[in-house]
Amino acid sequence: MRARRRRAAWRWILLPLLALTMLAGAFWFGREVGGFEQAARVDALQRQVGQMEDLIHQTNLLRAQAEQQAAEAGERARAEIAALQARLPQGELSGIVELARAKLGEGVPAERLRFLIEAAHQRRCDPAIEKRRFAPRLPDDVTPLQTVSFLDNRITISGTAVAAANKDGVPQSWFDPAQPVEIRILHIGGDIELIKDTLPAGYSMVANDREYRLAFASSEKRGLVEASLQSCAYP
Repeated sequence: MRARRRRAAWRWILLPLLALTMLAGAFWFGREVGGFEQAARVDALQRQVGQMEDLIHQTNLLRAQAEQQAAEAGERARAEIAALQARLPQGELSGIVELARAKLGEGVPAERLRFLIEAAHQRRCDPAIEKRRFAPRLPDDVTPLQTVSFLDNRITISGTAVAAANKDGVPQSWFDPAQPVEIRILHIGGDIELIKDTLPAGYSMVANDREYRLAFASSEKRGLVEASLQSCAYP
């Protein structure tokens, strides 16, 4: 009986000890497992940080390369612009280029322009300049049209103009030099040219290897237009 009681007493002592031991083992195992999981998570985060740092480094390299390429492209563009500007015509040459472009637009053959440029040289003109004066006809004038001629009547010139007015607006018997004058030129070959411009104005024609240069200006004598002719070698 006593032996049975002793065994029962030991059983009540060992069972709590066994339970406590099992609890301690479970706690130790859980802590070890949790530590492993935490370490694995830390390693994963460190790898992500390393990947992000690599990505930032690569991005900075690409940005630096793009900036360098943009700067080099800008330098090339500026150099090309400077080279093109250096080749563009400036000053009087620019005016000549514009004139040539206009003549081409009017239908003048490029071969003709090229020939004239290649044949161009210092102009050789006769020192003598012939001058004539005439009164342009006014709108209300009923008198015959007044003309002047050059080169034995091979060039005939006349004109019409706007009458000048006084401060009260009354028309006068002379033309207004501030208004355009229409000049009619009947020249060699029977062709007629009309020039409408404010004075001074000019016109040139070519015939028989000569260039005839006409100039028109207001005469010192009121109401008259002065026409002058100079003959030059052509080309």
